[in-house]
Amino acid sequence: VITDIKTKEVMYEKLNMIYVEIPKFKKQKTELSNHLEWWLYVFQNLNKMTDIPNELKGDVIEQAFEKAEFIRLPKMEQDKYHQNLKVYRDLVNSFDTANQVGFEKGIEKGIEQGKFEEKLEIAKNLLLAGVSIELIVTTTGLTIEEIKALP
Repeated sequence: VITDIKTKEVMYEKLNMIYVEIPKFKKQKTELSNHLEWWLYVFQNLNKMTDIPNELKGDVIEQAFEKAEFIRLPKMEQDKYHQNLKVYRDLVNSFDTANQVGFEKGIEKGIEQGKFEEKLEIAKNLLLAGVSIELIVTTTGLTIEEIKALP
C-alpha cells in the first residue's frame, strides 16, 4: 500500500477509477519497493532519466523510454523517421505482394505442366495400345508433332 500518495476513488455502478497525484509522490529511488512505485517514480522523473533503471529492464517500461526518446527528437528528425518507416513498410508490402503473386503464378504453371505431362503419358499409352495418332490428337488435345516426339 502506498501511503504517501493521495488517491481519490470514485465509485460508479460499473466503473471504479483511482486518481493518483504523482507530484505528491516523494520517494527516492532507493526507497522504491514495488512495481507501482517504480512506475510512478519513472513518470515523475522521466525527463531527468537517461537510462532505464536495471530493476525495469525487460519490462514494458522500456517501450515508454523508447517513446520518450523519440518525442525528445526535433520535429524534423521525427518526420524523417516517419518517412523512412513509410518507405520500409511500402517495400515490405511490395515484396509480400510480389511473393504472393509469384507463388500463385508458380502454382498455376505447375498445374499446367502437370496436365501437359499427364496428356503425354496418356498419349504414350494409347500409342502402345495401337490407337491411331488422329484419335490421340482428338482425345488428348496434343499436336501431331508432340505425339510423334514421344519416346
